[in-house]
Amino acid sequence: MVDLNINVAEIEAERKKRLDEEGQEHRELTHEIDIAVITLVSFKFPGLSIRETGLVIDGFCDDVGEKVERMSPLLRKAKEYYDELLALPSADLFALEREQTESKGVQGNKPTVSDIFNRGWFFEQLDAQADLEHWSRAEYWTPDEAAAVSFGKNPNVVNANTLKSYLGKASFADEYYLRRDLVDRAIQSGRLPREIPPADFVAWLHQRSIPVPRELVDCLSAIEATSSRSSAKPLSDTERDSLLKLLLAMSIDKYDYKVGETRNPATGENRDSINAALERVNLKLTSDTIRKYLKEAEQRFGDHLKNPRKD
Repeated sequence: MVDLNINVAEIEAERKKRLDEEGQEHRELTHEIDIAVITLVSFKFPGLSIRETGLVIDGFCDDVGEKVERMSPLLRKAKEYYDELLALPSADLFALEREQTESKGVQGNKPTVSDIFNRGWFFEQLDAQADLEHWSRAEYWTPDEAAAVSFGKNPNVVNANTLKSYLGKASFADEYYLRRDLVDRAIQSGRLPREIPPADFVAWLHQRSIPVPRELVDCLSAIEATSSRSSAKPLSDTERDSLLKLLLAMSIDKYDYKVGETRNPATGENRDSINAALERVNLKLTSDTIRKYLKEAEQRFGDHLKNPRKD
């Protein structure tokens, strides 16, 4: 006769233990698959930004998969490759990871999620950040320096030359070149000189609603406040009028400044302009500054030019 006196509790305990072990193995396998996929995507698409790499590491969660049209072209390709890798049998996936890791010459243990996420771009490292207090004290910036400092970057590390190979790969490099193009155009049009005073450059950025690092604005404000406290007393209205009269008269007589005209060669950067004359004696003023004071003088004394006998 068969003994049916079975210990149900022992059977349930054994079953639970087996399920727990299978669950742990499944979790470990899933984790290894995730690491392999992330590693392979990072190898194939090294140009992904930190934010984009974070999306890969998160498995393109938060409905990212439903918003592919909003992704950058590079991220869309990474998403397609990511999906292809997930569809591979685990054995094939691990074989591909091993092959790619060896071909890349990676030594030691395979990278962790943290290793991949924290690799960073060179322009995000500590030495690429500008000492804005130092740069705000400079008498002038070159176009490259101005563009870099406007992003809060150290021009000695981040510049057009070091970013050239990152164009189309890193969004920051694209943004940098776009801003540098705006600076070059402003110089060509006479809005900015080739040696750009920091305060004039920040004013130009504000005029065009281009973001400026708050720390840079604070540093320049502190320098201006210190300079104002140490400077002589402000001009009286009479003194200012006298200087404006001198400026307007000399500009008309010497540089053929045309009163009432919107475009004046006298205020450009040609060799016969006021700006060029200042540079020849090693003095610096932006064309915008020259225009501003001439316009003020014209508004104050333009009627006198039309009616010479009027006092």
